[in-house]
Amino acid sequence: MRMFAQRRWHVCGWSPSCQATIGLALGIMFLAGCGVTGASSGGAGGVTPGQVTLVTSKSRYQASETVSVTIANGLSSGILAADHQSDCTVVVVEYLNGQTWQPQKLCQLKSATRLIPIAAGATLTQQIQPPGKPGALAWPTGTYRVALGYRSNPSGSDTPLFSAQFSVA
Repeated sequence: MRMFAQRRWHVCGWSPSCQATIGLALGIMFLAGCGVTGASSGGAGGVTPGQVTLVTSKSRYQASETVSVTIANGLSSGILAADHQSDCTVVVVEYLNGQTWQPQKLCQLKSATRLIPIAAGATLTQQIQPPGKPGALAWPTGTYRVALGYRSNPSGSDTPLFSAQFSVA
């Protein structure tokens, strides 16, 4: 039995190629946890060649539901989006009040804003919790949209993008 355990350990033996394989696997798991995925086909939540798209998971949410939105980069190069937006994500949830769009649940962290890369052909899903206190989280009833400002380089200006409108009932 001892020989089997030694042999099994020796199969990997922490060789450089084994370490690289383990590192790659851990890196993929990390990116998956962040919501960044590789290219996918077009369609709902997919990547559309030549476009950056912003799609919510639903057209109607309950007041206590988390809003989920997917950014899909169909461009041939990566893009950057600033965090510190709604719920400290890279998107802004906007509420329609009369004729004015008002940002909701902006980030209150006292840290530097970071530019988050989204590779060509990749998607990034963001989850925005409803505003309020624990046990009483709720979006106000009404019409919403999600906004994204993205750029192609750190010193570039933002290109605005908006999701389709959705409702909270």
